[in-house]
Amino acid sequence: MSFDQEVDKAVKDTLKETNAQSVFGSLRQLKKRRDDYKLRWIWELLQNACDAAASKPADVRVSYDSNSVVFSHNGDPFSLPGISHLIYHGSTKQNDQDTTGQFGTGFITTHLLSNTVRVCGRLDDGQQFDFKLHRSGKSSEKLKAQMDDSLESFKSSLAAPEPDRDWTTQYTYDISASIRSDTEDAIHGLLSHLPYVIAFNHRLSSVTVELADKTEVWKKSGAIELEGQCQLVSVRCNSTSGNSEVFVATSDPTDKLVVGVVLKCQEEHERVIQIDESTPRIFSLFPMLGTEGFAFPVVMNSRNFDPTEPRNGIDLWKTNNDANAVNENLVALAVD
Repeated sequence: MSFDQEVDKAVKDTLKETNAQSVFGSLRQLKKRRDDYKLRWIWELLQNACDAAASKPADVRVSYDSNSVVFSHNGDPFSLPGISHLIYHGSTKQNDQDTTGQFGTGFITTHLLSNTVRVCGRLDDGQQFDFKLHRSGKSSEKLKAQMDDSLESFKSSLAAPEPDRDWTTQYTYDISASIRSDTEDAIHGLLSHLPYVIAFNHRLSSVTVELADKTEVWKKSGAIELEGQCQLVSVRCNSTSGNSEVFVATSDPTDKLVVGVVLKCQEEHERVIQIDESTPRIFSLFPMLGTEGFAFPVVMNSRNFDPTEPRNGIDLWKTNNDANAVNENLVALAVD
């Protein structure tokens, strides 16, 4: 081995060790603060799907049967750097200013469901893969070994694509009895907040939720232009238990801040405001769980909000810094 090769190997090993230490530390913090993060995993996966929908809006499917959660979408296929980030960094995101992810926890949060995730999908060269991503290592050294094993499993799984697959990415989590209640609470929150999420996200085409007793398909069905560049967005739910339609009234969707409220038909041509104490009042395309008590009569949405970690609110008027100034200006816009 030449000197240059030795240097390259040393740098590569150091980066792997550093990433393993970082991921190990993040996993420890997640488990210590489980109550803060236990409902966030579904939004991280949905955000992941939207971030992968650069070429066309994504269709998402969430299946839950009390023993497992399967999350799939038909967004853009994985690149090799994306796979590397997933295995060694705990995130599928690279430096892309058009993605919505802001924090290092991101995809790692989903490991609160299970230490092991089955990852299936397709690469941008057409090859398909199917491997397990393990995060059960009790030290950063053992976690690094698991990362290396996952990479080898990925490489050995590469095969020609199956033409009948309607998804490009799929994550499967086995659910233990101890977290079943939290898992069901997260899915209930997904169904409750989907009208806002679909109305606010142009990268999201539809969301299908398959449960033991029903299947629901949510999608945007159109928008009516109102005065002042406002919109009335129709969001339909086709369900095995009956179809329904809600409307989300929003301000100008091209503004850097959008306010919205869900309306629901009770009688023909009559729409009644539907907002309750369980609805987060602040969204950054996705809900900031924990803002349900924010004193505002409708929902505020902006991808420019600078959330706290664990993404449960925004700081206002506490300290004089740029992030707080951005949040304060956005809230002021909503009030106006």
